[in-house]
Amino acid sequence: MVVAPVKRAGLAALTRSLRRVGYSEEMVAEAEAAARSAFGARRRTLAAHRSSVLQGRGIVWPASGRVRLAPIEVPLPGRGEVTVEIAASCVSPGTERAQYLRLPNARPPFPFTPGYSAAGHVVAIGPGVTDLAPGDLVALPKVPHASVVTAPVEEVYRVGSSVAPQEAALVYLAIIAGYGLSCGELAAAEDVCVVGTGPIGALAQRMALARGAGTTTVIAASRRREGLAMTGGASAFLVAGEDDAAIAALGAALVVDATGEPDALATALAAAGEGARVVLLGSPRGVTRDFPSGELRRKGLTLVGAHISTIVRRGRERGVDLIRTEGEAFLAALANGLRVADLAGGPVDPREADAFYRSLANSQSLGAFFDWTALPQDQRLRRRRIWARPATDARGAAYAGEPLP
Repeated sequence: MVVAPVKRAGLAALTRSLRRVGYSEEMVAEAEAAARSAFGARRRTLAAHRSSVLQGRGIVWPASGRVRLAPIEVPLPGRGEVTVEIAASCVSPGTERAQYLRLPNARPPFPFTPGYSAAGHVVAIGPGVTDLAPGDLVALPKVPHASVVTAPVEEVYRVGSSVAPQEAALVYLAIIAGYGLSCGELAAAEDVCVVGTGPIGALAQRMALARGAGTTTVIAASRRREGLAMTGGASAFLVAGEDDAAIAALGAALVVDATGEPDALATALAAAGEGARVVLLGSPRGVTRDFPSGELRRKGLTLVGAHISTIVRRGRERGVDLIRTEGEAFLAALANGLRVADLAGGPVDPREADAFYRSLANSQSLGAFFDWTALPQDQRLRRRRIWARPATDARGAAYAGEPLP
């Protein structure tokens, strides 16, 4: 194919010219990544027999401790694809903070485009798409923080008209929470205990009630989010280390550990009743110092791993798309009255992304969402001719400050 040699020659010429004008290796790598993305968008545009691409803005981490809002390009939709102008993209504070700080199990290569899930309005559909139309509000799991996205229609979920974009943007976090409840085989009227009050833990507690749980108890390391849990319908709020006797007396049939903290497993096992299921939901950021195997055997507990990376394999084994099943279940619950606006957090202007991530590194925020409607319209979305020079100028610009250690 002609595109591949042209792409290689173009990247080589770009690299030579950038080095001649004094770009550092870090700056060259960022500009090259932007050029590769632009070439990819244009290749897909040519394949779809279109003559223009869409330019927007996206958040990029070019190196450790570096954040910028940079031009991006995406193709117009091909067969079976949908282009969405994003209104809100939610932050997964635990995961993105861990990636930003490069904690164990969270060290992505650079340049890196962070993001979790988003919601916005359809602006174009490709051939073969019949159940969506321009103007529809939709949610998209597993997309970067960007003002415009083109995705396969099977990864796009219609959202009810009564749902706010920032609520729908929680869809991937809700898929993770719902998958944990499904792996734990939640039954109607069962008492559920959730350990952890981050967004996924809070979603798991509220979704358990929406799925017919009896009572829900929340356990946390402090009382900072007690009001949030009680607002969400929790029957009790307990603090590990303060309410250990009450935790040991819970006897919950299903316990969900959504903390990502290795040592929280002991608390989860203490809250479980005889023969209960304990679901490990999330990515532990460290090593368990003292695995409570004795308690696990004494109570006859079933320990269930529910990391989201297993959802595709389990879905194939059952012949279903579990990601879509969980996503549609969450959005249906929103349309039926489940309210999660307080879990979405506050809006962040994408132009303040650098300051936001620096703040996130020093806090344990419940959540936030990037409000892409804050950008001027010509930055959020505009067309460019396919033969126009790729917008790589802002990639590789010098930084005013030093990166965080």
